[in-house]
Amino acid sequence: DRIKWIIIGKIGPIVDKWGQLHELYIHRKVADSTLYTGWTNDLDKRIKAHNSGKAQSIQRPEDQ
Repeated sequence: DRIKWIIIGKIGPIVDKWGQLHELYIHRKVADSTLYTGWTNDLDKRIKAHNSGKAQSIQRPEDQ
């Protein structure tokens, strides 16, 4: 598996109003240095999903 995204920062854990823990993260796409922010309760699983292409990311209209 090739690494496509790397974590460059994170904040957390953050407790939501239901008492669940989450992390806010910023990561960078290796190929073109695109930055992406996300919110998750399982950072390792989320990054693996991004690197396998199973997680969606939002693109700017000019990128579509």
